[in-house]
Amino acid sequence: MKRYLKVALYVAAALVLLFIGWGIGVSKSTATIKGEKVTRDGLAKDIGDLKSKKSELKSELSALKDDYDAAEELVSQKDDLKTQLDTLNKQVDVAQADLKNAKSELKSTQSKVDAKKKDLASLTGQVQKAKSAPKTLAAGRYEVGKDIPEGRYKATPVGEGSNFVTFDGEGVPDVNTILGVNGEASYTFMVYDGYTVQTEATVKLTPID
Repeated sequence: MKRYLKVALYVAAALVLLFIGWGIGVSKSTATIKGEKVTRDGLAKDIGDLKSKKSELKSELSALKDDYDAAEELVSQKDDLKTQLDTLNKQVDVAQADLKNAKSELKSTQSKVDAKKKDLASLTGQVQKAKSAPKTLAAGRYEVGKDIPEGRYKATPVGEGSNFVTFDGEGVPDVNTILGVNGEASYTFMVYDGYTVQTEATVKLTPID
């Protein structure tokens, strides 16, 4: 029995040594690839390096994809901004056209206003000239504000002269004098709207500012 046990132990020991030798041989086994000898451990290391490189490339690819998405977003924003800019440019063109038309209308209106001012100035000058021109009144009664404008006058007789009288709005005499040979050479007085001027002979009234 001991003899069989001893033999079994020898066989087991031999098998263990055989497996150990096989493992060592495998780990140090070599192969020829494209004319170069490589070991199993070397191949395993290369495979590990490739896996690591693949992982790095995946990370870089993911980062590049993020950059690409961001670039696409910028392009989309650029298109939107361009559309908005085109719209604003059109609005500016319309506003400039409106401004040009408004300036043209303003110029035309200003020309009309200037023409009216000239007409008014001419009329005013004519009125002032008419007001300042001496007025010759024949014998009679004249209403101030209707026949002659109110204001300050110098009365001068034409010919021998006669009585010269003014009445206020209530008919009360205000000026009562004699002009001419038997009286004053001239007489300065004021009359207002509603007054009445009465002369018995021709008289010249000269407006005084």
